[in-house]
Amino acid sequence: DDGVQEAMESLQDSGQSLGDGMQKLEMLARFPVEMKRASSEIKKLEASYARSVKAAAKLKIDVSAQLADFRTAIDTIKTGLANADTALKNGDAEAAGDALKSEVWENMEQVYQYPGMIEALGNVKKYLTNFEKFVTKAAKSKAVKGDEEASAALLEMREKVADLKQSVGQITDPEELRSAVDEIFELQSTVQNAMGGSQQGFQLQQGGNSNFDFS
Repeated sequence: DDGVQEAMESLQDSGQSLGDGMQKLEMLARFPVEMKRASSEIKKLEASYARSVKAAAKLKIDVSAQLADFRTAIDTIKTGLANADTALKNGDAEAAGDALKSEVWENMEQVYQYPGMIEALGNVKKYLTNFEKFVTKAAKSKAVKGDEEASAALLEMREKVADLKQSVGQITDPEELRSAVDEIFELQSTVQNAMGGSQQGFQLQQGGNSNFDFS
């Protein structure tokens, strides 16, 4: 009986070792594909960064902080891929897999926000110009001056436009940027109603605008 029990335990240990070995082999077999895919994504990010640098040069607002964060994020991913490659060459499939997951793919989900953010900041600059033109025109409207609600909305709109213009380069949260613009749109709508509806040349789509789609 003791011999049988010992043999069974030995078989179980061997089976576990075999299972672990097969799992490791499967992971190793997938790595060349995963490494190649990660390298391809990094090349796309580098191309996107280069386009963002060119786009930033045309903007009249400072996006150097966003570009710096973009560059750091790409370099972090490249370091993660190098760590995965080193672990793989050392035969540590588990460490290589962890590096790919936590240092490459999880960071990859965040880095794509930067080109969209830089483009959106450029669009905000255009919106601010239109907002300022609208405020100037609305301030001359007798209908607005005679409407207490519209006058208050115009005053608040003027203040929010000035605040956004001053802080737009420091906003890093897409939702915060979207919210700030939507608030101005709402105030503009109130003023427009007092002026007799939408004003040609100032009508801007409110909420869900494609220029603020950061996905």
